[in-house]
Amino acid sequence: MNKEVPVWERFALTVREASRYFHIGEKTMRRIVAENRDADFVVMLGNRAMIKRVKFEEFLNNARRVEDAFSEPEIKPEEVPEPPIIKAQTPPMRGRCR
Repeated sequence: MNKEVPVWERFALTVREASRYFHIGEKTMRRIVAENRDADFVVMLGNRAMIKRVKFEEFLNNARRVEDAFSEPEIKPEEVPEPPIIKAQTPPMRGRCR
């Protein structure tokens, strides 16, 4: 008797299942998990991340946008340093050019 539990009744989902269930891209879902490893909605089974469905729903309800889940600070244009100017040096010519 191998009865599979429907996704909406599962306690934890794989990243792929969660991305399909929540309609978030798999790459975005993996990024959310990677940047929130200590969050209460992530359970690690070895190197596999499982997402607690109800806890992740609460997490999304508290976020204004999915991008708010990322912990990258905003960089203002005036804070970005200009790259150094590197002058190319031509090698000296040896012999005659043909």
